[in-house]
Amino acid sequence: MLKQLSLFDPAFCQRWRGGNHTWRPVHEGGFEQRRYRLEPVPEAAARRFVAEHHYSKSFPAARMSFGLLEGDHLVGAVVLGVPMHPAVLTKPFPTLGPGRAAEISRLVLLDEVPSNAESWLLGRLFRLAADQGIRGLVAFSDPMPRILAGELLMPGHVGHVYRVTRGRYLGGGPPGPSRCCRVAPY
Repeated sequence: MLKQLSLFDPAFCQRWRGGNHTWRPVHEGGFEQRRYRLEPVPEAAARRFVAEHHYSKSFPAARMSFGLLEGDHLVGAVVLGVPMHPAVLTKPFPTLGPGRAAEISRLVLLDEVPSNAESWLLGRLFRLAADQGIRGLVAFSDPMPRILAGELLMPGHVGHVYRVTRGRYLGGGPPGPSRCCRVAPY
């Protein structure tokens, strides 16, 4: 029988390495923002990192790619992508238009990055995206585990980081796997 921590337990943050998930206790803290920077990176670098470390092993149609760097070492990536359908952006942001909103398509941090880095990364991302004219971000999380032939492919996640960064829950996403939509306001 497969066991995993509760997806709804705010005492842990979920991380990924080599496509496998791990859990970090939030109380570890330890994130020192002066040691890190988030900056635009070439799509090729983000693509390699995401393909190696994200559970999906896939890279989305990207508008912008950012890397979390510790010195010159890439330890995380976040990708603003083009959603499958324009309504993903126009429904929550009817006055912005698709050019002024984006989807957070991938967010990956290595285990070596201390706990609580996710919220700092999103705060910095909001500012960098705003500098590029983006005024609204949509993010999806999928709480349903994916199991194939008894093997856990993806344990699911509920997007705690979007909640703690004042994201607003807007309800389920399109039909199919259960998805939760959160909007990052700024």
